[in-house]
Amino acid sequence: MCLFIFIYLFPIHSTLSLFAANTFNFPSRPNNYVAFEPWRPCLTGYVRFDIRTTAQDGTLAYIDDRGKFDFFYLKLIEGKLRLLFNLGSDRQALNVNMKINDDKWHTILIKRNGQTTILSIDNGLVQNSTITHSEDLYFGGATYNEYQASPFYFGGIPSVLERPSSGNLSSFDVYMQPRFRGKLRNLIYKNCTNTRLTQPDPIDVADGVSLVPNAYCSSTICGMGICLINDNNSYKCLCDETYFQGSNCQYERQTNEITFHGKEYVKYNLPSSISSANEILTFEFKTNHYDGLLFQLMNSKLEIKFKQGQLFIEYRLNNSSFESSTKNLYLIDNQWHYVQIKRKYRQITILIDQYYLEFENDQKIDQLFNFTQILIGGNNDLNVEKFYGCVKDISIIFNENLTIDFNQSLINFDEFNMVQNLNCKSLINPIRFLVSSSFISFDLPSFSHELNISFRFQTHSSNCVLLFSQSNQDFLGFDLIDGFFFITLNINKKRQRQELFQQRFNDGQTHYIQFEMRTYQIGLELNIIIDYRQSTRISIRTSLSKITLHAMTVGGVNPSMRALPTNYFSGIMHRGLIGCFSDLEINHELIDLEKYINYTINNNNIIPKSGPCSTALSTKRECSCEHHGECRINNDGTWSCDCSKTGYTGRRCEQLA
Repeated sequence: MCLFIFIYLFPIHSTLSLFAANTFNFPSRPNNYVAFEPWRPCLTGYVRFDIRTTAQDGTLAYIDDRGKFDFFYLKLIEGKLRLLFNLGSDRQALNVNMKINDDKWHTILIKRNGQTTILSIDNGLVQNSTITHSEDLYFGGATYNEYQASPFYFGGIPSVLERPSSGNLSSFDVYMQPRFRGKLRNLIYKNCTNTRLTQPDPIDVADGVSLVPNAYCSSTICGMGICLINDNNSYKCLCDETYFQGSNCQYERQTNEITFHGKEYVKYNLPSSISSANEILTFEFKTNHYDGLLFQLMNSKLEIKFKQGQLFIEYRLNNSSFESSTKNLYLIDNQWHYVQIKRKYRQITILIDQYYLEFENDQKIDQLFNFTQILIGGNNDLNVEKFYGCVKDISIIFNENLTIDFNQSLINFDEFNMVQNLNCKSLINPIRFLVSSSFISFDLPSFSHELNISFRFQTHSSNCVLLFSQSNQDFLGFDLIDGFFFITLNINKKRQRQELFQQRFNDGQTHYIQFEMRTYQIGLELNIIIDYRQSTRISIRTSLSKITLHAMTVGGVNPSMRALPTNYFSGIMHRGLIGCFSDLEINHELIDLEKYINYTINNNNIIPKSGPCSTALSTKRECSCEHHGECRINNDGTWSCDCSKTGYTGRRCEQLA
């Protein structure tokens, strides 16, 4: 007992804790249970664990949404598994016809796959599944962003929860059920909020539960994988959801993932034109951007693209167009999503993470399509926004007999601005600036004679700081005045400010800026490009051909810094960006602004937010504030006017203060 108390009180918060490397032994006692951290499956997660028992009946596992509607309850009945669960308003049950109370170890898997829930024993030896028809498919809330859950209880639930006065459980089935008698080990979660598998730590262990230690597992023995206890008291490494393989997950695994950063695409030319009456296109993707072209099949056109956070599938032939979208599915979560688009016998079916979608008006498409070319991630049309994210496992089947598996065809791609990389690179979140006074500051990487800066912005603000960098002598800044784009460059006591491109950019659309600066013996040469097509070249003659810049500020004005030059107009007016800023690269190195948010002291306590940019910027009309009031976007996506610098009040700054 003393040894158990010491282990229970010892704080462990690593992925592989001492608890995870042990076996839990549940004797026949009235209050047996272990409570683990909540499981968050969303639409694609799973939980797996091993049990060994001779018991006929007992509670194996229980989790709910803290007494509202949703729950998962797994129990033994006459030695067989029975899973009861509820999502939204669809209560269901799954039974597996295999006795597992034979005093042998068995691996149990509960897996979400969109509308499908799977209960499996021993890696699919026996399994059963069912489809949920409720519109609410998320456990713990109605949407991806809503989540509330109890701990995940194994072996039983605390006695206090069995009292009606304090129980507040979502399922009455778990009340007064027999406790589990047996052993539990190798508990693993696949959460939708984590790309890797996790071994959850227990947060409460009942006094009767004991631990059987395992001396073989350690925090490093499996590298990036997870150490599992074996039947012969040794171990094996689970390398799932990693980029590694081998007995100790020590070898890097070759993958077929392509990373796009919104400015490149790949093209695959079919060996010959294909006349197709039916097609099956499958792939997986992940993204944290709301817009971008994902696929185009030419010459007849099948187009798959993101628009305001929804995935649109469109067939075009001559003057006919057939379209469907994912409507309210949340896909902008930086997690992998499975897509299958099938056209067969005139009928089109769309599968997103096992969630079926239908074409509007139940349209039938029986035309013969001719395909010669496949574009992935974008095209050469500069007016079309390219995809930002990762794609993998691409396969297309034409006419049920011609398969193009891009896992083997990657070497035949024509690449446009691509950096060859077969692993999905980490996707950096955009930054949302909600108020004019917020900003992000960081030290600028050193550079010698060349400086390249590129970024994207999206705003309705008429006057706003985009970014600037300065030192004691020199200054470089970009801002909007009345929606027009300006560059300010002060070097060697020479002050220069110039309006570029002769059009307004505060239209709520995403705009991409590329800035290149080269230094020569006689001065500087600047080249500024917006949205890939409009270019301005500026030459500056100066006796000093080197510019010195130390710190960079994005989205606003840092009041703790030295005074800004008087020719940087948005800066001296303290007009910060209200909108989105993303994809900042300095000398071709992507800058993760999210990590600088907490190091930036914002006096107004409203710091910039990291995450996909709200579609409010592209769907709401321009906020109309009078007397130079500044539009601001609130946390809930609604617009209001900031009249603090105008001398006026009112909803639109229309009343004299």
